[in-house]
Amino acid sequence: MSLASDYVQTASVTSTPAGKFDPSLMAVFVVATIGMLVSTLLTIVNPQWLVG
Repeated sequence: MSLASDYVQTASVTSTPAGKFDPSLMAVFVVATIGMLVSTLLTIVNPQWLVG
């Protein structure tokens, strides 16, 4: 989580002015969303993988 917050702080300082589309930030959100979906599906299919 700290990596994401560090990225947001860095991106907000160095990125284009507000209102512009930031493709790198969108890529982070897409990857995070896919990861959460995969984790949710695996937990539904086999909950024991989360426990170990």
